[in-house]
Amino acid sequence: MPAGVSHAAPQSSSGEVTVGGVITSPPPSTPPTIEEPAPGTTFTTKSIVVRGSCISDLVVRIYRNNFFAGSTLCQADGTYSLHIDLFIGQNDLVAKQFDSLNQESPPSATVTVFYTLPAPTLPGASPGAGTTTQPPGETPTQTAQFQLIIEYDYTLQTVFVGKPFTLPIAFTGGTPPYAINIDWGDGQNSVFSRQDTSRFNVDHTYEKAGYYTVKITVSDKNGETASLEFVILVSGQDEQSPLIRAVTGTDIWTQIAIGIIFIASLVAAFIIGTKMSSLRRSKE
Repeated sequence: MPAGVSHAAPQSSSGEVTVGGVITSPPPSTPPTIEEPAPGTTFTTKSIVVRGSCISDLVVRIYRNNFFAGSTLCQADGTYSLHIDLFIGQNDLVAKQFDSLNQESPPSATVTVFYTLPAPTLPGASPGAGTTTQPPGETPTQTAQFQLIIEYDYTLQTVFVGKPFTLPIAFTGGTPPYAINIDWGDGQNSVFSRQDTSRFNVDHTYEKAGYYTVKITVSDKNGETASLEFVILVSGQDEQSPLIRAVTGTDIWTQIAIGIIFIASLVAAFIIGTKMSSLRRSKE
């Protein structure tokens, strides 16, 4: 087992996960890597793919300029691949990996890339989004005032089968009205229309346990789009009573000891109750 990995136990086969007790361990000590894109690359498309190495079964998060850009589950071969959106201009990309207790690894080396809006290709053509027309002989100047961006303060969330998962939707920029599509990763989609960028919440209920990749896509009046994808864990085991949580969160010998103490307390209560009843009858 790799150092720093925390596993929820027990786990069922076929990708289904049931969380019972949690076996704790130190946080991951090895940082993930960013193999693609190459440092210094300039893109003219907003959405790119980030790839690298990681510890299998951990969740990899990508940050751009210290803002969350998306997350994915590290695959069995120790690699990950994730689509993210770039900010206009410079983007400092960093990857971290997290275990099931949300303990983070050291960060990867920073990879700096750039996103520039494409200039008009034909004379007299309308400038693209984020560009302004300049006098003949001068280069179009790019602005980043209205870039459409999805905002999400992400942590790895564990939700339960049959229980609603509440997802906050927040975005800025673009031109209203907006169309929002949420792909829940289980074959279900939710579609909304909004006239402004005010935040709202959406609930969804999963019917099977496992890891799911949720993808949010927002489109505005002018056809500009923004997307964000992240992974969540759906557990097949519902919330438990404090006693069951105490038992399932410990090793087998501690579980046996707790069981013995619990049974002994019941026996003691029965004996005391019997004696109290006998004393009351003798007094009568």
